Amino acid sequence: MQSKLTTVSVIIYLLAIFGAPRAALSQSVSPSFPSSPPPVVSAPVVPIVPVQTQPVFPIFPVLPPPRTDFTLPLVPTDYTNASMVSPLGVSAPILNPANAVKKTDFNFKDPRAESEDGIMVKHLPGTQYDRPQPASIHLSEGTILVSVRRPAHLAIVTTPRGDISIDSDAEVIVRYEDGILRVLNLSGLGEGIKVRIHGSEVSASLNGQSFESVKHEPRALALKVGHELVSSDHALSRSELRPHDGVARRHFSLLEDKFMAVSEFSLESALDKMTLLVDLQTKVSGVKERRILGDLAKMAAVLNYMNGAQGFEHGSEHGSETRPKLGSN
Repeated sequence: MQSKLTTVSVIIYLLAIFGAPRAALSQSVSPSFPSSPPPVVSAPVVPIVPVQTQPVFPIFPVLPPPRTDFTLPLVPTDYTNASMVSPLGVSAPILNPANAVKKTDFNFKDPRAESEDGIMVKHLPGTQYDRPQPASIHLSEGTILVSVRRPAHLAIVTTPRGDISIDSDAEVIVRYEDGILRVLNLSGLGEGIKVRIHGSEVSASLNGQSFESVKHEPRALALKVGHELVSSDHALSRSELRPHDGVARRHFSLLEDKFMAVSEFSLESALDKMTLLVDLQTKVSGVKERRILGDLAKMAAVLNYMNGAQGFEHGSEHGSETRPKLGSN
C-alpha cells in the first residue's frame, strides 16, 4: 500500500516538473493561422435623381427702329434733303439713295492703255460723239450704248456734265441733252459703273426773282445695276425724272436740292422699248451682239426675281414734246 502511494507521488512529482513546460511548449509551438481579412464595407448606393432641364428659348435681338431721316451712310449727308418726302408727285415709296449709289474714289483709271477690242459703241441718229482714243468716248449730245467685254477692261465716257467709267463685263446707256446727264446701268455689278459729276455753280430764279447761286462740289458715285442717275444744271422737273422713253421707273429720290436724282428702272421694259436695245435684237448679226442680248435678258430676269417686277410706271405723254424723246419705239 505504501509502495503504491509512493509510486503515485513520484508520478505527480514528475508531472509537476515536466507537465508545465510541455504545456508552455505546446502553446508556443501551436500553429498560428492568419487573421481573417476585415469585412468589405461597400459604399452606400446613392440614388441618381434625373435633373429636369428647363426649356431653352431663343433670344431675339432687339432691332433699332427704322430710320426716317433718309440720310446716306455711304454718301455725304448733304446729298439728301429730308423735306423731299414726296418729290414732285412721283411714285412712293421714296428710294433710299444708299441702295442706288455710294461714294467712291474721285480719280478714275487712265484708259489710254486699253485697246479697242471688246468695246462696242452704238448710238441713236443725230448723236454727236467721237473717240479720241480706243477706250475713250466723248459725248457732246445724244444717246449712246457702251458695252465693255474682255479683252478690254475699261472705257471712259466724257460729257460736259460728268464722266462715266465702265469696267469689263458691263453695259450702260448714257444720254446728254439740254444740260441733263442720264446714266442707266444695265449690267455693271458692284462698282462696275462709276459716275463723276463735275463741280458747278448754278444761279436760281423763280418768277423773275433771282436767288443766291448754288455751288455743287465734284462728286464721284458708284451706280448700282438696274438704277438710273440723273444730273442737271437746273432743278429737275417731274417730266425729266420720268421721261417718255418707254422705260418704266419707280422709287425716286432727289439729291443736291433737286439737281440730281436716282431711281430704279425696269431692264425688261428697256429691252422691249428702247431703240438702241431693240436694234440689237432686230439687226443682230454677230456673236458679240447675241451674247450681250442674252446676258441682258438674264440680268432682267434676275432683277425681277430679286427686287420684284411690280410698281414700275412709264412716263406720261404730257410734257414730252418740250424735250426730245430718248429713242423709244
